[in-house]
Amino acid sequence: MPSLSDDLLSLRSTPAGRSRLLSMDPKIEAWRLCREDPYQENIRMRDALRCNGITDGEALHKWYQHSFTCAIREAAYLEDNPLYQAPNIEIHGQAWLDETNGHPTLLVSAMTQALPDALAAIQHLAQSRKVVIYGESMSVETFGALAENAAGSGLSAVRHIHNTLRNNGVLCTYPDFVYRGHPSIEVTLFGRQHAISSGFASLAGHHGAMLLPTLLRSENDGNRLCIEFDEPTLIPRLTEAELSIERAHLAQLLADILASLIERNTTQWLLLPTLTFDSPQISLAKAKQQPG
Repeated sequence: MPSLSDDLLSLRSTPAGRSRLLSMDPKIEAWRLCREDPYQENIRMRDALRCNGITDGEALHKWYQHSFTCAIREAAYLEDNPLYQAPNIEIHGQAWLDETNGHPTLLVSAMTQALPDALAAIQHLAQSRKVVIYGESMSVETFGALAENAAGSGLSAVRHIHNTLRNNGVLCTYPDFVYRGHPSIEVTLFGRQHAISSGFASLAGHHGAMLLPTLLRSENDGNRLCIEFDEPTLIPRLTEAELSIERAHLAQLLADILASLIERNTTQWLLLPTLTFDSPQISLAKAKQQPG
C-alpha cells in the first residue's frame, strides 16, 4: 500500500498532479485522513508523536494539514501559480547568526517547510553570507534567484561545497535527510535508531566549522516564516585520523541539535513518519520543465 509521502511526492512530480494538489483544501484533507485513515498510518503516526511526548489529540491533524500545505505551496511554486506568494520573514536570534561570521558554517535545520519557503529563508541568509545549497535531483530552474548558489552534483558539487566552506561560507542542506545511495550513519533520535548524513558530520570536522541550529516555523498558512537561530557550536578542525574516531560523536551531536529543534516544532517536521515506520525520504522537486 502506498504511503501519504508516496502519493504527495507523486502528485508534486507532474503538472497533472500539481494541478490536482492546487484544487485541495489542506484542512479538509487532514480531517479526511484523520477520520478515514486510508493509508492505515494513523496509529503509527500517533506513536511517532508520542516519541516526542505529544499526546494532544489535535496534533495528528496539524501534521497532516501542514504536509498538505507544503505540498500545495510547492506545487504552486513549480507551476508559477499566483496561489504561491513568498512568505513574510521574521528573524529571531540574529546575534547567533552574526557570531558565525568569519567561520565556515553548517546550517543545522530539520526538514519542516516547503521547498520554496526554505529557499526564501536561504535567500535572506544570502544577503550577507556566501551560501551553497545541496539538493540532489534539483535543477537550476528550481533554485530560481539562487541558481548560482546551487552546488550541482557529483564531484563538482563536492568542490563547490568545500570551496564555499574554505571561504567561510554557509552550507545549506538537510542533515536529517539521506539521499538513497549516499553514506549514512546511525544515531539515536528520540530514543530510536535513525540514519543521518555521514558526509555532513565529516564536513564539520574537516573544516572546523560552526554548527548553526536553525528552526524554520511557518504561520498563517505559510504566509509568515519565522527563522529562529540558536547558539552555534564550534567544531575543532580534525585530521582524517581524528575524524575517523570522532565521526560517530559528531553525528550524535548533530542528532541532539536536530532533536532540540524538532521538539519545538514537531507537527511541522515532514520526516516525522521515519521515527516509527519505513517512509520514503521526501525528495526535492524536479525542474519546472519536467514533462507530465
